Amino acid sequence: MSVAIASHGEGRNLPRLVEELLSLSPPPSQVIVVVDAPAPGLLERIPRAPAVKVVARPERLGKVSALNTALSLADGDIVLFLDDDVSVPDRRFIASLTEEMRGSDIAEIKKVVTGKGLLASLVYLEYLGLNMAALILSRLAGRSPMVNGAAFAATRSLLEELGGFRPVLYEDLDLATRAFLAGARYRYVGSTYVLNDPPRRWGEWLK
Repeated sequence: MSVAIASHGEGRNLPRLVEELLSLSPPPSQVIVVVDAPAPGLLERIPRAPAVKVVARPERLGKVSALNTALSLADGDIVLFLDDDVSVPDRRFIASLTEEMRGSDIAEIKKVVTGKGLLASLVYLEYLGLNMAALILSRLAGRSPMVNGAAFAATRSLLEELGGFRPVLYEDLDLATRAFLAGARYRYVGSTYVLNDPPRRWGEWLK
């Protein structure tokens, strides 16, 4: 399994996330990080290992471009896409996800929002609704036109068939909708999960 992470600037939780991925049992075969306009010192804080490939680009060229760059370097049969602000506390995350992906083409992964306060609570409820909708569609239809781009997986064959990500505002929804129209087999992964940090400010959430 290859992991693709698009990031920019300060990288939110990027160094910690890469460290967590390398400590999993088993770890992914590849961790591909594409960072646009990295903040000073960020690249030095990203853990290095034979499985880690870091692509640093001096300008901010956008998430879609970063994801497609990572995809072009991926050699795993399954590609896991993670945002740089998630955390992976389950050491069996890769093993559980690999098992869940058997017989599936694209998978939504359970997300749990951390933090306290009104903003964190509202984001928690938003994600809870998304998790429930994904679970229902997975069990009743085995197909869905949506994934949350913070954490999802797809087979490399499906991603190549779809031509990767397109330059649209919601690249995750666009990809999932095209996968749905292509008849891709969909699964909601609830046996493992990622943690999501809520937005730090109300304006960030509204944006």
